Amino acid sequence: MKIRVVKKKASSAHKEEIIEYTIPTVTTLKELLIAVTVQVYNEHYNKNEIKNLTKDIIEDQAKLGKVSFSKFYNDNKEELDHAIKVMILDFIDGLFRVWWNEEECTSLDEKLDIKDYDTFVFIRFVMLAGRLW
Repeated sequence: MKIRVVKKKASSAHKEEIIEYTIPTVTTLKELLIAVTVQVYNEHYNKNEIKNLTKDIIEDQAKLGKVSFSKFYNDNKEELDHAIKVMILDFIDGLFRVWWNEEECTSLDEKLDIKDYDTFVFIRFVMLAGRLW
């Protein structure tokens, strides 16, 4: 089954990114999140390339305060089981939200009837530090 995932940080100046994933058949939000986590995990640890910095990329990254080649420098490979546990805890703690075809998914046990090329939107929230007054 193929799905489209829109990734966006709520505080980011970057444009949203649409990625197509091929996942096994899933019936709940939790199964979907695990399938996407496995895909991202495998891409993250199996693809360690330096991308070219275009003028637009440099300007976008400069707005965020850091310009980098996006190379993964950490040699300590995290275990997949740990990554899945962290993802589930992050969802429970409200650090990201998921929308399925413009409808918010609020429960990990929520039943999904996913069709090919359904669109999921993942928005990651960034906590700000500082004082109110």
